[in-house]
Amino acid sequence: MLRADTYPNLVIEPLSIWKFKSNTDNVCVLINLTIAGCTRQETISFNITQQGATVLQCKGVHKISLKRYALAAPKKPLEPYR
Repeated sequence: MLRADTYPNLVIEPLSIWKFKSNTDNVCVLINLTIAGCTRQETISFNITQQGATVLQCKGVHKISLKRYALAAPKKPLEPYR
């Protein structure tokens, strides 16, 4: 299971960031991701757009495997909140 009662938070610790010369709108970030007390390194890619003089907007999607974090998906679908 997800063990959210014991580990209610996930922790993201950035380790390094780099930009590709060939695509200046993308950056990669190496992170330590801790879920349910298990820490693994992940690399996340972001697309960056400038929003004004001092703001950068970062968008990205990163899929993780629950098995890498010694977790199992719930067998019964979660019921929606009412």
